[in-house]
Amino acid sequence: MAKKVTKKVVTQAPPDKNKYKGKGALDAFLNLLSLISLGWTSWAIGAIAFELIYRYVEMQSKVANINIYSDQGIKYAIASLLVIGPVYFLAVNLLHRRYKTDELNHNSGIYRWLTYLMLLASALSIVGSLIALIASFLNGDYSLSIVLDILVIMVIALFIFGYYFYDLKRSDYKKIDRVSAIVGGVVVVAMIVAVIFGFLNVETPAKTRARLLDSRTENALSSLVMSVANDYSINKKVPNQISNLAEWVSPSKDISVVGITYRQIDNQNFELCADFNLAAATKYNVATDMPWGGHPAGHACYNFDANQALNRYYGTKIDNGMASPVVTPAAPVNVIATTTATTTATTTKNK
Repeated sequence: MAKKVTKKVVTQAPPDKNKYKGKGALDAFLNLLSLISLGWTSWAIGAIAFELIYRYVEMQSKVANINIYSDQGIKYAIASLLVIGPVYFLAVNLLHRRYKTDELNHNSGIYRWLTYLMLLASALSIVGSLIALIASFLNGDYSLSIVLDILVIMVIALFIFGYYFYDLKRSDYKKIDRVSAIVGGVVVVAMIVAVIFGFLNVETPAKTRARLLDSRTENALSSLVMSVANDYSINKKVPNQISNLAEWVSPSKDISVVGITYRQIDNQNFELCADFNLAAATKYNVATDMPWGGHPAGHACYNFDANQALNRYYGTKIDNGMASPVVTPAAPVNVIATTTATTTATTTKNK
């Protein structure tokens, strides 16, 4: 007679609905903090990559013919990684620790909603990158810089999408997950590499400060030329001397008259001299820039015709002692720039 085998059915205790009661705010806080800091960290890594592509792959915009590399942009991205990166790992560590101790529910609606929103954002980034890549190809703009920019976005979005899609299926937080450990290591390496390459491509704080002071000097020179030209239109001659240059410029923290001197040449012409800490970062454009647009480092002087300056700034000129409107487009100010003897000697030697 066959022996009857009975199977024991093991029933799990129903989940305690009150176990996570009152933990929704903490759950939402930690999940939001981790996701927002992840998004910010991803943006910072991508921003550094973009700036390096702008600098080394495509130095200038073909449309505007201007430098599109931003030293300030890469510095902000570095600062973001140094601050937000650790915040992300702290938030994830706190969140996973509470999943491990069962203090928070990994399958809570808050977690799943926020994670699916992150997946949606990642998916849209991937789709948008593919659309941009195809559209650029069809428009004939498939330069290396465009392709690299789109690839950077796709790689970051795919990385985020893949990890959070995997994390949605994860159930055991009581032991270290190998995939999560690898992902964390990759993110740390990416952050360190981005910060290192970022620091290697930005100016030092001291050099940036010197360039800021030069910018304030340039602003002061522009304001002085406008003020002297305006005074010339009233008095029909430029001032003999200016004892306090600060009274002739617009009050602003972005303007500094330190190191600037004024000299009258004759009733219509005057000279402004200034000291610059560094050579100008951009080249001088005679059609649009002021004469100091491509200034050298050190002492430099610039001669101005007040009537031409009045023409350029205000669209008027002095004709027979009266100010009259200018019909034809204003011509650039005729400027004769002189530098120190050292600069002049160097230029003569190069010729």
